[in-house]
Amino acid sequence: MAGDAAVDTRMIGYISREHEHSLESLWPFADLTVARSEDGYWIRGFKESILQDKEVQSAPMLRMYRFEEPFLYLGKNRVPERKLPHGLLWTPIQTAFRLKLPSHNENLFEVKGNLIVSLVSSKQERKVAASIVDLKALKRYVDTEPQFFFNHLNWCILNEKSALLLGAKVLPIPSQRYWSDQGLYLPSGFAFQHSYLATILSLEQQKATDYWFFREDGSHYKVDSNALVPLTRSSVKSTTASW
Repeated sequence: MAGDAAVDTRMIGYISREHEHSLESLWPFADLTVARSEDGYWIRGFKESILQDKEVQSAPMLRMYRFEEPFLYLGKNRVPERKLPHGLLWTPIQTAFRLKLPSHNENLFEVKGNLIVSLVSSKQERKVAASIVDLKALKRYVDTEPQFFFNHLNWCILNEKSALLLGAKVLPIPSQRYWSDQGLYLPSGFAFQHSYLATILSLEQQKATDYWFFREDGSHYKVDSNALVPLTRSSVKSTTASW
């Protein structure tokens, strides 16, 4: 909408130094700019859609001020709380995020900042995008069923007991199912606790040559895309011939 494109210059956000990790919630909004002062970070460039976004509204420790130069009013207060510091240098938030936030990682992802991945139950319905099956059950299935029943699937062996099937078709054998969120694979029925994580991690995953699969506890493992081959009777027999 035309009205949504306009930046609300009256609204300026603030996050204190000790809570700078809260900037993670705002990182996906590339239109925002950030400036650093002695005691914290200032954020401007809010559009109506950003102000209404649930990630912004629930961003921890974010204080939204109404700016009437040179004063800042908190919420609907009529008494100013403070003045906007002079000499602020404004930087796009995605640049500031990578330059300003601490570099330690608690979840082993190569992303600047401190990103802790947590999954939560989700009621949203999504199509199955991959599944993990028992290897012996898979061998029995492809030996007895016509090829067209399992066309359009790719597969690889994960370990001596299980195989990964990549694709939307679900075979009638017991499986652990996954769905996809921006190219990341999550256990069916789960979602990232904070949706911005999908955006950040997806950008990192796109630089890689593997697929990322997450466990319910937020940990993950990677599957090399080059290991996947079309699922056929011959590929299963040749791959497991020595087993």
